[in-house]
Amino acid sequence: MKKVIFGVLVLMSILVISGCDQFTPTDDPQLSGMRLILQRFGEGGGGGGGYIPPAVGCGDTITEDTILTDDLLNCPGNGLVIENDDVTLDCDGHIISGQGGGPTIRGIQVLSAEPNPPIENVIIKNCIIKNFYHGIFLYGASGANILDNEIRDNHNDGIWIGWRSDNSIVSNNLIEKNEGNGISIDSGVPVDVFRNMIINNNNGLVISGGTKYLEDKEDSYFDYNFVGNYISNNTDGGFATFYAGKINFSRNIVVNNADGLRLRLIYAWNEFTYNTISNNDFGIRVFDSESSPTCHLAFVMNRISDNIVNAYSDMNNGGHTYIVWYNEGGGNYWSDFVSNPGYPLYYEISGGGQYTNNRDYNPLCFDMTLGGGCSVTKPLFCESGELIEDCQACGCNPGFECQSDGSCE
Repeated sequence: MKKVIFGVLVLMSILVISGCDQFTPTDDPQLSGMRLILQRFGEGGGGGGGYIPPAVGCGDTITEDTILTDDLLNCPGNGLVIENDDVTLDCDGHIISGQGGGPTIRGIQVLSAEPNPPIENVIIKNCIIKNFYHGIFLYGASGANILDNEIRDNHNDGIWIGWRSDNSIVSNNLIEKNEGNGISIDSGVPVDVFRNMIINNNNGLVISGGTKYLEDKEDSYFDYNFVGNYISNNTDGGFATFYAGKINFSRNIVVNNADGLRLRLIYAWNEFTYNTISNNDFGIRVFDSESSPTCHLAFVMNRISDNIVNAYSDMNNGGHTYIVWYNEGGGNYWSDFVSNPGYPLYYEISGGGQYTNNRDYNPLCFDMTLGGGCSVTKPLFCESGELIEDCQACGCNPGFECQSDGSCE
């Protein structure tokens, strides 16, 4: 498993972008935590200080901080259940595995149904969870923290987060080979998802049922922050929405999925910035806007490359839909700009729709240099989406002289 993770991290160091420069997970503070995925097994979780972990078996209910000392294998029902506030479950790298089962069979369950208050501030970490219907199931689990786990080979979703599980955080997990979604967020609960590897599931990350009818960004906040995730090789979609909005999707790598971003029935204010979206069938696909509320979508400073269709937008359902593909600071990099119908003036997004603006009037070059500007790599100049040598405009590095052909020697 560590070899797989290391290979993915190497790919991330090549692809991820930050502003106009490339960066690696160890260079960027927002992604530095990815290093923890390499470290989480083999560190040992021991309680220290003479603490004796309680004995735990399949199906047990956890009521206090617990460190697993053994694997829990082939559990016939739920793996473990947490019912109290402020409980930390540290699996210390141990496996919790099941025998499959139906929708009520979960590896780790945190559930508080109404009228009971939510269970608050549960931490689940350092677990390997596999072969249940859901790997981790949160319903009425406010402020949960799911980190440094490996969640794989479950028969539906790796992580399912539902009603009243507000302000939960999912970070530094490996979520792979689940037959449903890697992460499924339902019922419009605000959730932050940082620095996860979400690979080889049916869908990578899916949200539905978010807050509606937001008209003004200035009076809003983002319900969802998805930052620094690697989403790859998911059979259907990398990131998908269905009746959801108020999304901040930034600095993610979305590669080799059927749809990179599938944004359906999306509303409110949403921003997609500094992402790498490449080698999918559709890079970005936007369709079926909600008919009543205002929908704002901003796609800026993304590297969109080598998808079969880089972007498709068709918002015909009515309402007030505003899509922005550029601003004064720049638009996006498009690998097929030169062959696009709008070249060299703008990039024409395919599709249509009565309510959409389907042009990027400020396309960037591959290194994210603004059109008409000099790259940080001298003497390169960004002209109509292509980097050319122009030392007359951009100068040369010390020790080099500008040549008549624009090069530096």
